[in-house]
Amino acid sequence: MFVLLTCALSWIPCVLLGQVWTRDVPQPLRFLIVSIIYGVSMGWQPLVAVWIVRRFVDRGWLDDVLTTARSPYFVLAAIAPPVLAGTAMGIALVAGQRNLIGTKDVAPLPQAGTLDGTLLVLACMCAALTTLWIQALAEEVAWRGYYLTRSMQRFGPLRGLALHGAVWGLWYAPCFLAANGAALTLTSALRCLAFVLTCMLLGALLGWLRLASTSVLPTTLANSALTVTAGLPLLLHGEDPGVRGAVYGPAGWAPMLLILGVILLSRYRRAIRVPRRREPTPWLLWMITEGKHTSNHLH
Repeated sequence: MFVLLTCALSWIPCVLLGQVWTRDVPQPLRFLIVSIIYGVSMGWQPLVAVWIVRRFVDRGWLDDVLTTARSPYFVLAAIAPPVLAGTAMGIALVAGQRNLIGTKDVAPLPQAGTLDGTLLVLACMCAALTTLWIQALAEEVAWRGYYLTRSMQRFGPLRGLALHGAVWGLWYAPCFLAANGAALTLTSALRCLAFVLTCMLLGALLGWLRLASTSVLPTTLANSALTVTAGLPLLLHGEDPGVRGAVYGPAGWAPMLLILGVILLSRYRRAIRVPRRREPTPWLLWMITEGKHTSNHLH
């Protein structure tokens, strides 16, 4: 039910908003617009789906995922995405990718080089970063906070970790087709399958970070940092971010697999286990609608 609701609520806005024209808009405003479209299409839906499922279907315990994690996990979440994206860029360049900067038909900023132009750029970037952070937080609370736990409970820790990433990708991949108005061809289907594999690997890494830190705050930081670095809102809007988006393709698989191998073959594998049950804190009580039910779980 969670997956069906999330997909339905996301794919429809992607179809409706995917044709918003931004190619003649200056770059700062352009990135802000596509970030807002990305947030509207992919931001609130997972959280609303969790609330509906919690209210009418799933009355099991709900783990508190907004606890404060230890600082090393935040440092890792801030450093790892740019390193991962940079490694994928290097692999893509070595493999012969020539499109370095992506779509080039960008209108110039009228106030370029002036104080007003600089302030406009800063305001647009701050607004875009805030939008993407909120989108990532809602996404992580739902997918890594709720669905990952349920998947691991049902299928086991390792299989649940891998499966949750694949399902996460099956939610994401059709959004690119819907937003771009592309027909389902063999080429587009292969690209969707490739992106599902990317999400399975990336989801496993984010899932491990959530389990190791017992919080989705570090994964929110990592998710939003990678989204900005690799230009994911541009991809969703049908634009080519150039080599910076290589991490979402085959060039990103090798470093992800390497990191996963290190995790699975080291003591860090211990974190891959079903989270322990904790009492829900007040921010979670809005998802538990019956006082009697809340009381039972608190005890």
